[in-house]
Amino acid sequence: MKNATKKAASDPNAEMETLLEAKRLAVTTGTVQVVIALASVTSVVTVDTTKKPIKVNPPNLRDLSFADVGLDDDGVAIFKENLIVLLDFIADDIRKLPDNRNVNIGKVLEFVRLSILAAG
Repeated sequence: MKNATKKAASDPNAEMETLLEAKRLAVTTGTVQVVIALASVTSVVTVDTTKKPIKVNPPNLRDLSFADVGLDDDGVAIFKENLIVLLDFIADDIRKLPDNRNVNIGKVLEFVRLSILAAG
């Protein structure tokens, strides 16, 4: 009965807020991770995560291909490995992305977003 008293004395809403905050931190569309993974392999892409919303250069990144930001096919493969480190729970999906410099980054962002949603 001692444990039951202890639980009753705690604030259930504070406990819920702690649980919710952990979930908020876990929820992502993958955009930040994709941009960080890209910025780690090319100086053409930069990201400032201290800004809200984050500041990404070039601002039209979604419209560009990997080639447009200076990556060749091998660079895309490295980008994918970096992205797997950041989003390991969708590693199998990330591995399916083609190692091709002509792939549109916007399509990759959408694929990653959908993969995260599907992973639940």
